[in-house]
Amino acid sequence: MKKFMSVTLSICLIFLFSACGNEDDLSKQLEILEKENIQLKEEIDTLNKTYVDLPDTYLHGYFNADIVDFIKYSINSEKNDAAVIRLFQSESFVVYVGEEFAEKLKVGERYKFEIEPEYIDRKEFPNPEVLKIPEIAEPALNLSFKNISQPASSGNPCSFLELTNTPPTAS
Repeated sequence: MKKFMSVTLSICLIFLFSACGNEDDLSKQLEILEKENIQLKEEIDTLNKTYVDLPDTYLHGYFNADIVDFIKYSINSEKNDAAVIRLFQSESFVVYVGEEFAEKLKVGERYKFEIEPEYIDRKEFPNPEVLKIPEIAEPALNLSFKNISQPASSGNPCSFLELTNTPPTAS
């Protein structure tokens, strides 16, 4: 047993000391990665500039969805403040609802999500792959809700969402 431990320890020491001489390789790899990072940031900036501005657009309306689960929206959240929801015959997705709404909602129930009217800075990208870059796609995916309530009919899967080029009037 002692012999086995000695051999194992010797092998570990050999690997440990052989790795110490590779600082030059590590610094070269770090330099390459830093250059690559700068290049990728420049490419994102270029992609951000290669779009066609679309007319001003305002989103307003509501949609009905079923609550599937609750999760924390960010690591810093103390309580569940995001809902995993499913629209009629759709895949589940996450929306931020805030702690105030999350405390009132129940899993398995259908709710009417009324969207806070908001301006959307719409852009058309010639290459749809650009939308896979979070820095570009994320601003278009944030919704604010002015109210979340039980719909008039629990069986109603309908929604009313409207994109207009003028701000919506108060209803």
